[in-house]
Amino acid sequence: MKKIRSLDLLWDILLGIKIQFNLNPSVLKLTSVEFTPHGFHILLNQKPAMGADQPALVVCFKKIGRFRRNTTYVLIDEDLLVQVLFNDIMSNNEIEFLRCFLPFCVLPHQAYKLKRAVSVLHLAQSLDGRIATLSGASRWISNNENLLYVHRLRALCDSILIGANTLHKDNPALTVRHVSGPNPIKIVVGNSASDFSSLMASQDKIIHFTSQPGIRHNGTETICLPGTSGFIPPVTLLEALYKQGINSVYIEGGAFTSSSFIANKAADIINLFISPKILGSGLSINFPGISKIEECICLQGCRFIPMGDGMLVTGIFKF
Repeated sequence: MKKIRSLDLLWDILLGIKIQFNLNPSVLKLTSVEFTPHGFHILLNQKPAMGADQPALVVCFKKIGRFRRNTTYVLIDEDLLVQVLFNDIMSNNEIEFLRCFLPFCVLPHQAYKLKRAVSVLHLAQSLDGRIATLSGASRWISNNENLLYVHRLRALCDSILIGANTLHKDNPALTVRHVSGPNPIKIVVGNSASDFSSLMASQDKIIHFTSQPGIRHNGTETICLPGTSGFIPPVTLLEALYKQGINSVYIEGGAFTSSSFIANKAADIINLFISPKILGSGLSINFPGISKIEECICLQGCRFIPMGDGMLVTGIFKF
């Protein structure tokens, strides 16, 4: 079996697949990646030639009847899980890499069907369910392995969203520093956002969503959306992002922002890192409670991925 030599090459392939799905979200059903002596090239809606001996990776949404040698075929199902139909070129490590990151490359296809941006939540929590201390401090509940994972997802999503409180407390850069790839468009939500200097250092596009007309900040694009008592419904945000040509948004907001997306059924995918730490008190996901277990919000298509000294749980919300 021939092996792909480097995860760096596989990462470049994933970035290329993401670009193609962003350019062709309504028509792209299948991609074939043919490996060449100098790299790779991507074929759109084409299977590799059956008689060829050139190594290839095929990504499809429906099962393919015939497989050719020297090729790996993977299927992405409705739960965005990667199923290996046939493998003749990849190691187990490379297959696991695909399972982790390939689903995020095809989010533009999901956004086209939903007519809104797809939301991806990331949270790091302690064993007792706290995502921050009572003062709002959350660095570092996660670990270095999860930080690398986070930066890969930033590169694969079109945009990254935080609330005004997170901007004020953390002064984040929201860049892709630990991996190659494009920085996401930066989204800030909230009327109290005022100091965008930490976001401006990388000169990426910044969009500020507010419910108060007349708010303007140099270096940002301000979009005013209807809200109640300053709160903009998350679905309204996702629809507005889609109209801006943004198909996916990675949410790194705090407890309030994450809770509002879940409570308002606007959360699509969650990546929850569980750290072997106990805080004893602090902030957590919180919204009006339920009285019966059968009323709880469930996840489907879950995967449990060991990550350093912790565990990543990823799944799709089932509302």
